[in-house]
Amino acid sequence: MTSPKQQRVLIADADPGLRRSLYAALLKLDVFSDTVADGQAALECVSQRGYAIILLDLALPKVDTLAIVERLSARPDAERPMILLMTTGAVPRASNLDCVQIVLRKPIDVTAIAEVIQSCVRSVGRGRPRAAAKADSEREQGDQPRV
Repeated sequence: MTSPKQQRVLIADADPGLRRSLYAALLKLDVFSDTVADGQAALECVSQRGYAIILLDLALPKVDTLAIVERLSARPDAERPMILLMTTGAVPRASNLDCVQIVLRKPIDVTAIAEVIQSCVRSVGRGRPRAAAKADSEREQGDQPRV
């Protein structure tokens, strides 16, 4: 079983309702999370604590989400959390998005996303390589629409 530190998730989204809903859904699945409303707070959390997964809204205020992704992508693989992006629109082409495992289209199904996050946390907790988890996710999704 993974430790609470390994299970920790950071939810960074400006929508307080979405943050509360995801927090509650993850807690029901025994996945611990922190929530923040902007990019600056997300960077502060990341500098103070290790996270298995970081869920970032592409349109975060204060600090650009792509700058956060770039900072996280500079970390060694062993220290880099799994990164999931949420967006209401198109994802910009950027070289530093290679380290993003999943892009979620809003509006999201909170229960389904919480279950995906729980599965990702278990995968990271077992020390499974992120690339293998990403490949499995893409294989499972096939031609299905993104969540």
